[in-house]
Amino acid sequence: MQNAHGALTPMDPNVKLDLAKDRGEIELKDIKGYQAIVGSLMYAALATRFDIPFAVAALCRYHSHPFTSHLTSGKRVLQYLKSTANFRLHFGSSSSTKRNDQLTGYTDSHWANDSAHGKSQAGHVYLLSNGDVSWQ
Repeated sequence: MQNAHGALTPMDPNVKLDLAKDRGEIELKDIKGYQAIVGSLMYAALATRFDIPFAVAALCRYHSHPFTSHLTSGKRVLQYLKSTANFRLHFGSSSSTKRNDQLTGYTDSHWANDSAHGKSQAGHVYLLSNGDVSWQ
């Protein structure tokens, strides 16, 4: 992955991970490499990177039966992390807010977006002084 190009987004919106088996993709024989990638990504998602939990959660659903598209998607998240390695949290004022200590929250959800299992996904982020302080 050292010589890999970066990616602008953690996931390709055109790839449907839940349809890998239906498309006739090859199931990975040695899944330990895939599981190592997903485990490392999970640590980053929980500890420092609020921008990848959606992608990591999608990849975690297939940790016991991954296909080639799952491995490719996991590598794409790594490419995204490589291209955004210098991104930092920044706490500061915004011209649109009068107070520096304003707490703002955003949430989003997608109900039953996994066509194979009908699973839903939701998330939130809270910003203090325009810096992320909590996310899920």
